[in-house]
Amino acid sequence: MTAILFSSCALAGTWTTLEKPGATETNAYGIDGNNIVGNYVQDDVGHGFLYDGLTWTTLDAPGAIATYVQSISGNNIVGYYMDGAGHYAGFLYNGSTWTTLDALGAEWTFAYGVDGNNIVGRYMNTFPLNIYGFIYNGSTWETLDAPGALQSEAEGISGDKIFGYYQDSSGLCHGYIYNGKKWTTLDMPGEYGTFIQDGDGDNIVGWRDTDSEQGFIYDGLTWTILEMPGADKTWAYGISGNKIVGNYWVGFNFYGFVYAFDVNFGSFDMHKNIRRTLKDCDGNDVTFSLSGGGYGRIELRDCGFGQIELFETTDKSVLRISTRGGVRTEIDGIICNGPLKSISAKTAKFSGSVTIGQSSNPEAAVKIAFDRGEDLIINSQMPIKSLKAAEWSGGDINAPFIGSIATMGDKKRDIRGDLDIDVNVAGAIDSVKIAGELSGTWDCNTVKNIMAIEINDFNLALDQDLDPSGRTFALGKLTAKGYFYGSVILSVGNIGAITAGAMAESSCLAGASSASDLDEDNVLDLPDLLSTTFNGAMIKSIKIVGIKGEEYGMTNSNIAATHIVNAYVAYPSYYNSDIPFGFTAESGIDLLKIKDYYGIHSWKNAGQNSDIPTLTGDMKLRTD
Repeated sequence: MTAILFSSCALAGTWTTLEKPGATETNAYGIDGNNIVGNYVQDDVGHGFLYDGLTWTTLDAPGAIATYVQSISGNNIVGYYMDGAGHYAGFLYNGSTWTTLDALGAEWTFAYGVDGNNIVGRYMNTFPLNIYGFIYNGSTWETLDAPGALQSEAEGISGDKIFGYYQDSSGLCHGYIYNGKKWTTLDMPGEYGTFIQDGDGDNIVGWRDTDSEQGFIYDGLTWTILEMPGADKTWAYGISGNKIVGNYWVGFNFYGFVYAFDVNFGSFDMHKNIRRTLKDCDGNDVTFSLSGGGYGRIELRDCGFGQIELFETTDKSVLRISTRGGVRTEIDGIICNGPLKSISAKTAKFSGSVTIGQSSNPEAAVKIAFDRGEDLIINSQMPIKSLKAAEWSGGDINAPFIGSIATMGDKKRDIRGDLDIDVNVAGAIDSVKIAGELSGTWDCNTVKNIMAIEINDFNLALDQDLDPSGRTFALGKLTAKGYFYGSVILSVGNIGAITAGAMAESSCLAGASSASDLDEDNVLDLPDLLSTTFNGAMIKSIKIVGIKGEEYGMTNSNIAATHIVNAYVAYPSYYNSDIPFGFTAESGIDLLKIKDYYGIHSWKNAGQNSDIPTLTGDMKLRTD
């Protein structure tokens, strides 16, 4: 059953009036991308125009006393003109050459639509009156005569589809689509005539002949009325992507319009799991789908996509954004006030904000995957099960829990896989795996595992309560294969294992909730640590293993806790401008090993029972 829909969910968009400066009447008939064509009246003379959104260009056919531009496809513009003898002829204008079109010896020819080299329209003879549609491919004319029609007109063409209308023996007009083999009648429900004018993809536009003539768009299932706000009558004539052009009449004046509508996908009204394929700024095909419940709306811009808004989603809803051939595209944010199961956009660069609502299912969590993030903010009321990207620079995450975060890089595109964002998580983060450099300010309860190639300018605050038994850790494991540089870890609870190739200008404190006296290098001076209470917290293992080709493994860095079980430092820089650095452990270090160019130096129970080893230069072990 076909329904006429008036709900805002069916079609939402923006109306813009088109009025040629100085004209008394403006009519818009065709559109291709950002280029709009039509005609205007000035000083009682009709002229054609081309409008690109900024500049109005007048188009007058040679020898014409009036020119009526109807359609555009690339550089090809078609329409018709009237000469001084009152004869109407069609024309093709390619930006430099005007070609007259006279169909099959007809008295009058009107060209209405063009797609590539194919032109459609109507031709007519006046005595007797005969009106037929035509298609012309540049060399061959073919008559289009709908079966059983009194007269036929071809108004638009897109690929192998021809759009138009015909009149039956009772005088009622019916819309049609003709694909070269089959005629399909399309009538908008009601007792009025249907005048189909153009189509693009699944969408067809035209108008119906009521007392207050109304435009429409038909997407294969749903007919939606188009009425310019405040207008007495509205006619829709052309469509390209999400833009419709036409005319409206108000106060005895004609104006052109362009209507940019947002594109819906998913399940809405009588549609189910509708996919939309649209072109981005680079002309790439981008497909949007939403399964598992709900529908989405895509904000289209003059170039590319704006925000995507999702409605009526469930915790089974899956949003997919994909490109043909794996080419890259860009998305400027997603708003979803309900839950989601996943967002899969592995070839899309995200910016702006991604908002995800709450689920009534406490076990539900969302998966998020995209190509790159740039100045991207993710706010999720749902736990995030996993987050994957090639890289992400700028922005932050706010979520109750995160299962895993991974940036994988892409060697073919020379993407290292860096992650430079701020993170605010009320609960735990299970796993962080960074193929490049990790940076940012993170505030959460616990992190089980962090692995990165480099860690630089990274500040991690963990507020899990201290477990005096030493069986649970606020930070389970952190590994930096290269440098741990300019970074701070402040943990209320215990820390498990920290391993780095080298550690410089950094601090790591277990049992300390704050450190207000960090110096300008983000390093706590070692004597200041003696005034800090570590509440019995421990660090189970700290290993600075050295980096091949680097002279020092540890410089101007401090590690502090009540108790350190194992500590290993390779090639420390013993001299630090007379500023002490190294370790503070109130109850000592069970096993301390330092490797330098002279060998490995080992101390058991270092700092315990007043047995404090004397380290070289400015490197120190301080206890209570």
